[in-house]
Amino acid sequence: MKLLLVYNPFAGFKRSGKHFSEVKQLIRDKGMDFDLRFTRAAGDATTMVEEADLTQYDGIISSGGDGTFHEVLNGYYKNKSATKPPIGIIPNGTGNSFAIELGLKSFEFEKAIDIISKNIIKKVDIGYCQMQDSSFYFHNILGFGMVADINEASNKYKNLGNHSYTIASLEKIMALKTFDLEIILDGKSIKQDNLFVEISNTRYTGSSFLMAPKAKIDDGLLDVTISRKSSRWNVLKIFMSIFKGTHIENKDIEYIQAKEIIVKTKENKTLTPDGEQYGSTPLTVECKKEFLDFFWI
Repeated sequence: MKLLLVYNPFAGFKRSGKHFSEVKQLIRDKGMDFDLRFTRAAGDATTMVEEADLTQYDGIISSGGDGTFHEVLNGYYKNKSATKPPIGIIPNGTGNSFAIELGLKSFEFEKAIDIISKNIIKKVDIGYCQMQDSSFYFHNILGFGMVADINEASNKYKNLGNHSYTIASLEKIMALKTFDLEIILDGKSIKQDNLFVEISNTRYTGSSFLMAPKAKIDDGLLDVTISRKSSRWNVLKIFMSIFKGTHIENKDIEYIQAKEIIVKTKENKTLTPDGEQYGSTPLTVECKKEFLDFFWI
């Protein structure tokens, strides 16, 4: 097998870079060859994959976290090659939500490389977001409102790893901000004063938050978690229960599965696609059923 390996050496607080020699040897031990592309800055992975001749490869491998995979995915769909090989992951980032669907934890690169070497392909769903003047794909989540505020605030605490989201969540719970929302899910309209919306393709957000406990990667549906206005105490209860996925039973949470979601807000709300921070409402989101060939178990 010949692979295009897109490697983020800065992922996982630079732990990824320290493991590169081991990853390289494990790939070769499995009889696979690769062309290497090291990312240096945001957007590099998208450009590298978009400009590559994908007909030369048997697989495209994203090694880093969810952000690296998000860029690889969008470069993949921008690429004009006549044929495109499957995508795989080597989870070397802080958050690897998609990898959890394969039973992989961060830095389990030996197990990940073994999965790739078996060359077993599964067709998985991908989310597609159309905004007013641009669009993108996402593999994990797309959120706005309080979840986007938490994601932005967590950057201040990045040196604390996954705990950064916990601290940022507590910070934003103390300063709740609501917004006027109209969301239409497969024709069903909801209008309310809202705290956040999280649209999920996979079960986990980060590696700890079981945001969408009913999500399946190949069911043709996106799982939408909607939090209406609530007290600080109840929001804290919601937050604490997300670790087990029981937040969907809370009185101020609506959990709905849908193929198409239309979002309108009075004020533009910043988005968090796959943990990144860009784009804004209004938008339309669609589940692209079994849209991606992926190296599976």
